[in-house]
Amino acid sequence: FSIITFCLMLCMGANPLFSQDQEAANDTTAVEDLEDEIDEAFLEEEGFEEEVATSGESWFKLPGGLSLRSAGVNLGFYKPSMAYWNDSYGSSAQHPNTPWTVSSSFGMSFLFQASMRLNLNAENTLWTELGLGFWSGSAELKGTYAVDGTSGTEKIEYSLMPINISVGYSLSDLLPFDGIYAGAGFGANKISMTQTQDSGTAKESSGFGTMYHLMFGYDYPLTEQLSLGAELQIALGSHKHVLATQTTENISLTGPKILLQVNYLFPSDND
Repeated sequence: FSIITFCLMLCMGANPLFSQDQEAANDTTAVEDLEDEIDEAFLEEEGFEEEVATSGESWFKLPGGLSLRSAGVNLGFYKPSMAYWNDSYGSSAQHPNTPWTVSSSFGMSFLFQASMRLNLNAENTLWTELGLGFWSGSAELKGTYAVDGTSGTEKIEYSLMPINISVGYSLSDLLPFDGIYAGAGFGANKISMTQTQDSGTAKESSGFGTMYHLMFGYDYPLTEQLSLGAELQIALGSHKHVLATQTTENISLTGPKILLQVNYLFPSDND
């Protein structure tokens, strides 16, 4: 303080030493208020970040408590019975040139499938799976034409597009290790079929056949977002086929499916 200011303060009855202490106290209060404001702003920012992080996972949630579990691709083998074509057709009265013998039967062929799983409960132990696949196979018969006695061949080709819905349940509560599951499902096969004798015109037919299946599998997590699995399905079903003689035969498609799976795992609340 200058001498003049000091004198004025004495005349007015103010104590300069007291004023200096009061100014220091006011400065301390201002600093504390500023610190409180900074803390409040920091807490608000943390709350905002938490809200953003939570909302970032919300798109994995679906109405009705459902949530996305995984999406995957499956590659394996399927061996439908095809018992009628393999065992009966060539020697039956329905064949126009009986008896013909099977030189190459329907067997196990590659099966490709894409799938999507949805969790059905909060514990993620129960889920449903939607699957769409593709399989093709063929058989060949050889024999003698009844008209002129010449040798010939007949080829039967199938293309199947399995469309399935399954329900799976984790057996981790019943077994001493994780990853094993079991389930069942149903669906349909979209069927395309051709029959060709030598170089003649192919006879084409198409339709649908109802299918059911049991499944047993194992999932092994490679990372937090990737898993490798194996699954055995027992497919049960058939389709009806109208022959040239206008008789209808039941063609069995029952057989095993063996699949290797690679799945992308969506984040969940239990992670």
